[in-house]
Amino acid sequence: MPQESQAVRVMGTLLKIYDDNDANPVNVTEVVEIDEQKTREILDATHMDSPDDYREKLPSMKNAGQIPVGLHYVPGDTTHAQLEADFESGRKRKFMIKLPAAAGSLERTFKAYVTSCGSPYTFEDIFRFNVTLEVTGKVTEAAPA
Repeated sequence: MPQESQAVRVMGTLLKIYDDNDANPVNVTEVVEIDEQKTREILDATHMDSPDDYREKLPSMKNAGQIPVGLHYVPGDTTHAQLEADFESGRKRKFMIKLPAAAGSLERTFKAYVTSCGSPYTFEDIFRFNVTLEVTGKVTEAAPA
């Protein structure tokens, strides 16, 4: 018997940026895409007597990775201006991705550097502002307090 989808919509997901004291998070304005990907490095453990001439591998360090974020550009917006200022200064800042209630309202908190920011200029499209957050350390996940 076919099963109905258990998928959850992403509407209501928020990206929050903290102030210089890692407090008072505010919503980044008009986020349209967040692409969070973690990776793990793999070490080659192959030796001269590896079975059946196949490489042997071992897991190594984890990397919280980069988080590309797509936004609708809003002229004069303070959160967009802060992202650009952080790119220019190289400042590490605290962020949070807050999932919607349908996804458990989980809060994914991390520190990151803004490693790229800019806008594509596309014919007949909405003015976009794209940033890449380079996460440093572990992303922590918790239910809201």
